[in-house]
Amino acid sequence: MTKPKRNRPNATGRTKLPASERYVKLPHYLLQSPAYRSLTPNARSLYVELKLLYNGSNNGDIFMSWRTAAAAVGVRTPATAAKALKELAAKGFIQCRVQGSFDNKINLATQWILTEHENRGRPATKEFMRWRPDTPKEKSRMEKCVPPYLKKQPAESKNDTVVGENGLEYSLRSLPLGGGRVVD
Repeated sequence: MTKPKRNRPNATGRTKLPASERYVKLPHYLLQSPAYRSLTPNARSLYVELKLLYNGSNNGDIFMSWRTAAAAVGVRTPATAAKALKELAAKGFIQCRVQGSFDNKINLATQWILTEHENRGRPATKEFMRWRPDTPKEKSRMEKCVPPYLKKQPAESKNDTVVGENGLEYSLRSLPLGGGRVVD
């Protein structure tokens, strides 16, 4: 029985992944943007599915029909998937390059552009970074979807300080946990 090969770092200190291994990159600026925070769960999962189809050079040639989107996300009707696609387009994550139709001689699905990446030599527009909520419903949804670790911490107040034995004031936030002693 042979041992499986381990990936070892090369001269630059990086490990080389197998050529078949791919991943979907979701940067922090995207995940923390107000537009992403206000997306519905169907739209978020559909965005990941669209990013899964992107291979680094096919932006603008990403084909996704309503039926394909419904199957990928796991919703019952194509209308629900269409609603998620429209939401992604309205908030600036994707743009329609060629509208799909059954009237054409060649039945093609709609071609989408991911605004996060460059397209045909044009730089990325990242329109979702400029999106702001219009309605109170969107604003409340966006505020509800911000996890506690991303919310701003309140400023220290006078109640957050303790006077030590030596007469100096210490912030409760800077004291060690677990009953440790602060040594001058």
